[in-house]
Amino acid sequence: MAMLIRSGFRRLAALAFLLVQGNPAWALTDLVPSYGGCAQTQYTQTVSVGPADDYQSAVDSLQPGQRLQLQAGTYGNGLRIYNRNGDLNNCIAIEGPPDHSAIFVGLPINGIRNVVQIRNSSFVVLRNLRIDGSGTTDLDALKSDANIAGGHPFAWSHHLTVENLWIHDFDFDQQQVGISTKGPAWNWVVRHNRIERVGTGMYFGNSNGAEHFVNGLIEFNLVTDSVGYNAQIKHQFSGSRPSGTGFESLPNPGRTVIRHNVFSKGPNSSSGGNARPNLLLGSPPLSGPGSEDDFVVAQNFFYRNPTGFEALVQGEGHLIIYGNLLYNDQGPALAVQPQNGEVRRVRLFHNTVVSSEGGIFVSSSVNPGFSQLVRGNAVFADGTPISGGSQMDNIVGTQAAAAQTLNDPLGGLPLDLYPQSGALTGPPPDVSVLAGYPDAERDFNDQPRDLAIRGGYGGSGSNPGWVLTLNFKQLVGDGIHADGFE
Repeated sequence: MAMLIRSGFRRLAALAFLLVQGNPAWALTDLVPSYGGCAQTQYTQTVSVGPADDYQSAVDSLQPGQRLQLQAGTYGNGLRIYNRNGDLNNCIAIEGPPDHSAIFVGLPINGIRNVVQIRNSSFVVLRNLRIDGSGTTDLDALKSDANIAGGHPFAWSHHLTVENLWIHDFDFDQQQVGISTKGPAWNWVVRHNRIERVGTGMYFGNSNGAEHFVNGLIEFNLVTDSVGYNAQIKHQFSGSRPSGTGFESLPNPGRTVIRHNVFSKGPNSSSGGNARPNLLLGSPPLSGPGSEDDFVVAQNFFYRNPTGFEALVQGEGHLIIYGNLLYNDQGPALAVQPQNGEVRRVRLFHNTVVSSEGGIFVSSSVNPGFSQLVRGNAVFADGTPISGGSQMDNIVGTQAAAAQTLNDPLGGLPLDLYPQSGALTGPPPDVSVLAGYPDAERDFNDQPRDLAIRGGYGGSGSNPGWVLTLNFKQLVGDGIHADGFE
């Protein structure tokens, strides 16, 4: 309790300092408490174990309000989180040291199918682990799976927080995944994880359209050098949303928020028929429970997809995409098109796009009962800058023309896609359709947006925010939550 009190005083002191200095106060809407349900937990008992101990037995005995601290060292027999259920704000925590010195290694004969496996667990926090896949050929790093050790048709996981993990070198095969769900999963919080050199960074749901990932929060992650997707959330078929005992807390409708992440693909990307977008978002059910679920994709940095023809972002269903920076000098940027479902409600507002191919593409094959609005974007593309949708108040040009309006858009990393002084201005677009979406009035830097300025930034001149690199995004000038954390 004393630690919580000190934290509160530090928060107030930092906020007061910012106000005295005339800097904008922190404005990022904190979604973690409502999504994860663990933010107010006060742990009543902490147990510490090391690699030589029977740490799995310690995990198996965890109860609500208890925390297991894993000491530094190498853990070679994986981690199973089965049937561990905390309560709202009385959660279970499993954590290593903040420097990732608790290392779980993927061994081909470690007795379980994946390094970290989860089943029928809820209100659990997993943080500060390193998961090393060097030398593995078919293991995933972390998976919640309804088929672990035989079929479990009613297996689920919900209110899981996966935070500050370092996952690397699961890239022998494109099917190896950093973080995955293969059973009903909802209210997952996936934040501030470094995932690099993997087959697929995150893969939520299943190709059968029945193992739903619903109402997740994916924020402040760094996903680079994946062979396939940086992240994918699978489509969901009508009539497949589970209900009844065990699923009482499954939201309907759900909203998955993907914000303040850095997604990048590199030279190890698959090509040809195995090429994939950086981010792929599948349709919700076309009718019944879940049919109003939407995706919010906001204030992310998407950098490069070297496949030449796959976009940085591809999606269908209900897509609310605003305040992002999309840079692809080796292919297209954003494609809204049906894959397994329909294109429905689409809001593409205030994004900055620099692309060697097409900029923003909205398919003409849409559900006519919904609108597809493209407003306030700054798109510089050597293909068609914007194709399809209801377009208004956008600025377009070639990739070369970006150099006339953005500070440094063509020189390689670090990039500066901030508008030059006085650039990218016009009449403010009507943004009333964005009311209620998190921080829609803020720009990429989480600063108040000047609606007269097109693109992901809401200002012009010298960029006061984070420099665009392949590292964790930080909210510069925010002395309390500079990278989204206290």
